[in-house]
Amino acid sequence: MPNIRKIFKEIDKKEPQSHSKNYRAWNFDETIRKHPSVFLEDLDNSLGNKKQNLDNSLGNKKQNLDNSLGNKKQNLDNSLDNKKQNLDNSLDNKKQNLDNSLGNKKQNLDNSLGNKKQNLDNSLGNKKQNLDNSLDNKKQNLDNSLGNKKQNLDNSLDNSLDNNLDNKQTKKEIRAILLKLKGNNEKIINYIVNICIENNNNITGPIFTNEIANELNVSKGVLKTTIYRLTKLTLLKRLPGKVSNHGYINLKIKDYVKNIWKEKIEITELIINKTKSNLDNKQINNSLYNSNSNIITTINKKEEKNDSKNPWMSINIFPLEQYGLKQSHLKQLQKMNCTTPEIVQESIHHMAYGLENTKDTKKYDYPIKVLMGVLKKGDAWIEEKYIDPNERALKKIIDARKRKLLAKQKLISELKDIEFNNWFEELTESKLLNIIEETDGVGGIIAEMYKKDKKISDMTKGTILKYFNETVWIQIKKDMNI
Repeated sequence: MPNIRKIFKEIDKKEPQSHSKNYRAWNFDETIRKHPSVFLEDLDNSLGNKKQNLDNSLGNKKQNLDNSLGNKKQNLDNSLDNKKQNLDNSLDNKKQNLDNSLGNKKQNLDNSLGNKKQNLDNSLGNKKQNLDNSLDNKKQNLDNSLGNKKQNLDNSLDNSLDNNLDNKQTKKEIRAILLKLKGNNEKIINYIVNICIENNNNITGPIFTNEIANELNVSKGVLKTTIYRLTKLTLLKRLPGKVSNHGYINLKIKDYVKNIWKEKIEITELIINKTKSNLDNKQINNSLYNSNSNIITTINKKEEKNDSKNPWMSINIFPLEQYGLKQSHLKQLQKMNCTTPEIVQESIHHMAYGLENTKDTKKYDYPIKVLMGVLKKGDAWIEEKYIDPNERALKKIIDARKRKLLAKQKLISELKDIEFNNWFEELTESKLLNIIEETDGVGGIIAEMYKKDKKISDMTKGTILKYFNETVWIQIKKDMNI
């Protein structure tokens, strides 16, 4: 850009200065022409001032604008922050309200469904209970109806049999059968008659086969077979019972059967009493007494050995010697004269028993010190559950003999099982049928059942076992001298 000041100076040099005065104020162009430097300087100053003023004005306006924009931006930011905060709070409140509303609705829905389910369960339960009760009542009514009809039919048949009894079987024949009964037949008919006598009736009432079998020491199969046989002989009559794991049977006997059996019992008791009266009871008692005395004498032999004139020296300290009791302890007691030899001896036996059998006495670390403390006070040591040494010795002897007897019985039982299995395996089908028919009778129900299906039922097995016990096993025991 050209330098205007320099250009004006060059113009001044080229044109001569006019010394004529021009007083026209309006000749501004000429003044500029003649004194351009002055004008320019003023112009520069004027422009500089204006520029300065303009810069100041622009600076102030810019500053004001910046301040205004800053304030507006700050206000806008604050407004946006407030609006954002309000919006967040509004969203949080709406979310919370929505969650609460959904939670309440879910809870109400759960409660409603729970109540409906409970009501449905109660309704179904009531209906099921009513249905069960209805079925039970109908079943009970049906059972009662069938039971009554069966009872009426049985009574009718029973009466018919009673009326025709004289034509088929006389009382004399029944008496002969009753007096000939042996073994399981005798045991079972005796058991049933005794129950009827106790009931003062001809009916046993409900009785359990398990209890009868255990009490009479027979198997359930033998019991059922025997009852069936006695029923077939018209000695017993089966009444309605209950068939189940805990079922029962109900039996009836005739008056004349009960009376004949009572006569047999009375005759038997009369014979037994007469036999007993001929025995020398005194001799039996003396024998038993001498036997027991020999046992007790043997047990007490050690205690009687040290017996002397001084009762303190005859005290037996052996039961407590292993715990530290010595003769010096007895001398202390004798010297103190605080107790008697009898009390000391009993206390020794009692403490020895307690140290072996009583928990409270076993806890003492120094039992002799405890015993001496009691005896020095004049007291006795007493064990509540004490058993006399003689009684304990006798009990040990009896227990040993029982164990020996049980072991022998167990061996015999095992031998019997082995012999039965060997004998049974060697049986042919024809021999087996002959045994069943011999025991049950030709045409009997057990024989017919075996002929039909060739299976060994419980009743069949009971019949075979009975035959083995009454014939084969008796011969085996005789041969083996058991």
